[in-house]
Amino acid sequence: GGIDFIKTTTMNQERNSHRISFSTLPQTFQDAVIICRRFKIQYLWIDALCVVRDDKEDMARELGRMCTI
Repeated sequence: GGIDFIKTTTMNQERNSHRISFSTLPQTFQDAVIICRRFKIQYLWIDALCVVRDDKEDMARELGRMCTI
């Protein structure tokens, strides 16, 4: 995906919660989306997008739940 990849922060959380343009995703994320669509998997967890990376409380809560998702 590269060093400077898309991630959710407090600054873009509201926007990202509504829509993230497919074309702005790194190739690795795009590939994951394509595979999920092909296998009719409705949800995809990408922690860089699903966890607010600059919010320590959100990171602690969500990363602690990752094994159940």
